[in-house]
Amino acid sequence: MAKSTTSGKSRKAAPKAKFPLWVHGRLGYWCRKATVNGKKKFFYFGKATDDPDGTKALKVYEREWPYLREGRTPPAVNSKEKILSVGDLAEQFDESKKAALDAGELAPRSYRDYVRTCDRLVNFFDGGNRHVHDLKPKDFEKLRAELAKTLGPVALGNEINRVRVVMKYAYDNGLIAEPVKYGTAFKRPSKKVLRKNRADGGKRLFTPAEVRCLLDGKPKPTKRKTAEPEIIAGAKSRQLRAMILLGINCGLGNHDCGRLPIDALDLDGGWLTFPRPKTGVERRAKLWPETVEAIRAALAKRPKPKNPADDSLVFITKYGSAWSDDESGSGAVSLQFGRLLKRLGINGRRGLGFYSLRHTARTIMDRTLDFPAARLVMGHADASDNMDATYVEEIGDDRLEAVAEHVRGWLFPDAGETT
Repeated sequence: MAKSTTSGKSRKAAPKAKFPLWVHGRLGYWCRKATVNGKKKFFYFGKATDDPDGTKALKVYEREWPYLREGRTPPAVNSKEKILSVGDLAEQFDESKKAALDAGELAPRSYRDYVRTCDRLVNFFDGGNRHVHDLKPKDFEKLRAELAKTLGPVALGNEINRVRVVMKYAYDNGLIAEPVKYGTAFKRPSKKVLRKNRADGGKRLFTPAEVRCLLDGKPKPTKRKTAEPEIIAGAKSRQLRAMILLGINCGLGNHDCGRLPIDALDLDGGWLTFPRPKTGVERRAKLWPETVEAIRAALAKRPKPKNPADDSLVFITKYGSAWSDDESGSGAVSLQFGRLLKRLGINGRRGLGFYSLRHTARTIMDRTLDFPAARLVMGHADASDNMDATYVEEIGDDRLEAVAEHVRGWLFPDAGETT
């Protein structure tokens, strides 16, 4: 007989897992107690007389307990409706916005923003497995705190608004029975916070001298006598110079320049008629002689596009691609302009970039006090209750010329009106 390898002490059987429920003596229900939101609370899982060994109660407990202990509502057991998860909602919302994008009802940039928002929701809520009906104000309070770690006040406000749009889609389309409750904490930053943030970052405006430096490719002159500054290589780009002039003359942004079609320009007459790609709002502006000259120079040396679909565009990169497309946005314009700012030493102010030319243009235009003309140049819709928006059918070209000449006089005092 083989010698036993066990010691003198007999082996103990592995302990059984402790049954998690007990019978409430007075009520006779299988139950368990937990602290939820700082308060102790009993949860019940069926009568003990109908389930003496607790088998049924245990199944209910295992399904519901992960929700109950966190103060959340368990999903219905016999619901014929498919329970909507955050991942399911993100997928259906994406399909809806993709259809709007394909129909030309949504701008590519807006679609990309919604995609990022949906990705954030899926990642934050357990990989998209959380049920939408189960989301509570506390969840959105935690989400806001997480977003605030990486987003500034303006971006945070925009993201909160997009999250609300996604959740509203679920209710409006009958995917959930009741509207999502966000609580009082899940709101955009206050106007006070936004004003302070803007003040701390400084004005996103260029001075006339800075714009002239960008156009000339020379650092801002100093009082000290130095050798003639070398022209920065980046400013030799005919295309970038023309874009800068379009930014300050007509208020065009990064994406506007990248997708500007040749047929939007009347170079002989000196006019730009170009609805905004983002909103489709009408836009018309008088082109300065300097702008017309720069555009003609850019077109004369324009590279051949690789994609025939880009043949109608004014600006093509040296690689033969569009400066902005539906997939990549307007990164090429921003990148090249940012490099130019750095080389010329025009930096240090938060948020200063190509789009600041648009901010600057509108600021100077408003000094004419002809706000409807300025809105038409910028492609801004009048969202106010101003009756002009209802009754004014046309703004004369003479008013657009006056606005353009005012900004030109601000930038080139010797060429036009000074302020």
